[in-house]
Amino acid sequence: MQPIMARRPDGTLSMMCLPPEFSAFLLEIPSLMDADDRPEAQSRLYPHPTADDDEANAEWERMMHPDLFHLIAAARDIVVADLKLLRRTRKLPTGGQLNIPADHCNAWISAIQTVRSVLGATHGFDAEDMEDISILSEPGERSGAMMRLHVLGDVQGLLISESQLEPGGESPDDAAADEYDDGDDLDFDFDWIGDGTG
Repeated sequence: MQPIMARRPDGTLSMMCLPPEFSAFLLEIPSLMDADDRPEAQSRLYPHPTADDDEANAEWERMMHPDLFHLIAAARDIVVADLKLLRRTRKLPTGGQLNIPADHCNAWISAIQTVRSVLGATHGFDAEDMEDISILSEPGERSGAMMRLHVLGDVQGLLISESQLEPGGESPDDAAADEYDDGDDLDFDFDWIGDGTG
């Protein structure tokens, strides 16, 4: 199944013909954003401004944490709402479909960054690990977490690129949405999701 991605005239990013594994990763985003029981993830999401000033760090937490919690919660709510279509379509023979309105892109970027931070901290990944594709073939949870980091990183990069387009600007993908019924697709390869090559 070849995924189709297109930016519609109103700026909505449509992802169609999504394979089951890819749909499953996207549907996990809201639950993976939760760092309440993961101190190592909280320290990455909400780093202290200083290394040795406990008073300044406590004041920063008092002033900033409520706003940060609100931003993450708001992003999660938007993602949950947008995922309703994918939840309904993910088992269709034609694959799942997800529509992300243009004004939701930043929320999705934030949500995915939160998930990647939580996964990276929980499993102790660093920049060097991200280049080590052998982790994808390891037994246990680390390989699954690394797969999610790579897949969601690709989606995040796509959303960042789309969010930088000028309103009404041209995109190579614009026509694909209108031509979807004719079976045209975009050159966005998810084949490696299934073969573990990253």
